[in-house]
Amino acid sequence: MKPALSQDDLEFIALANEFRDFQERYDNIKEKLSSLKDQLLTKVPEEIGDVVKDCGGIKLTVSRPENFEWDADIMQEIFSSDEELPKHITKRLVVYKKTFHKLSDEDKERLMPALTRKPGPAKLKVESAIV
Repeated sequence: MKPALSQDDLEFIALANEFRDFQERYDNIKEKLSSLKDQLLTKVPEEIGDVVKDCGGIKLTVSRPENFEWDADIMQEIFSSDEELPKHITKRLVVYKKTFHKLSDEDKERLMPALTRKPGPAKLKVESAIV
């Protein structure tokens, strides 16, 4: 025969069950939010910065940061004749975005063929005029 559960054990079981139930609901909500976000993102252009769509009292703002992607082959060509890489170039042949923005126009122009600017992950903000 099993020993009777203590009050502490019963409270533990109740909390664990409640936690499990909420975790399951939370996971389902996260999945649904992700799906809705993906669907909404198909309704606006994929651009760097803020894109606003105002429709029927609903205002959707999609914000995407600018991500830099460097072509290592082109960077290798650009710096193949240099004995040492400039300070703003890493060994992986990339330039950090903050550093790039601080470079002279001449240095930026030299690097532009190797740079692809892509939109980063989107953040959505939905506002409603309907109360």
